[in-house]
Amino acid sequence: LGSPSEEITVEAITMAELLEEFGSPHYAKFDIEGFDMIGVKGLASAAERPAYLSVEGEKDSFKALRQEFEILTGLGYDRFKIVPQTKVPTQQPKDVDHVFPAGSSGQFGEEAPGPWLTAAQAVERYRAIFFRYSLVGDDPTAPRWMRSLAWRLGVRNEWYDTHARLAA
Repeated sequence: LGSPSEEITVEAITMAELLEEFGSPHYAKFDIEGFDMIGVKGLASAAERPAYLSVEGEKDSFKALRQEFEILTGLGYDRFKIVPQTKVPTQQPKDVDHVFPAGSSGQFGEEAPGPWLTAAQAVERYRAIFFRYSLVGDDPTAPRWMRSLAWRLGVRNEWYDTHARLAA
């Protein structure tokens, strides 16, 4: 857009190479602003996968959201939690006096709030979330009067992380 820029070359490493070099973490958080699933797909060729992982839930396409769950289940993740990120500062870790700041990921794994769901149950839970997005999301699609009514009723935009647990 006319701003000065400079092309640079950076070294890259695959997810499998990264895990081979450093080992598989207990938990992995993918937050690559719309490209989370590229990192997650990289786990396919890894010898070991994290026991828990989380990604920012898809917000723009319900079809893409279903594909996320297909990828996760294909990698062996079989239980999921849908965690509203705006409520992270209210999460209370066990045995630790800590307050998560707004914008942080919060607790993970068994400590993440909410019940473990099957992939089908999680996708169904996202149906209601996508309805909210249509009313008050980043790019709402509902008629203006409906968006206005939702706002007056206190319906506000939220975003969610999908937490996944590797099958035992």
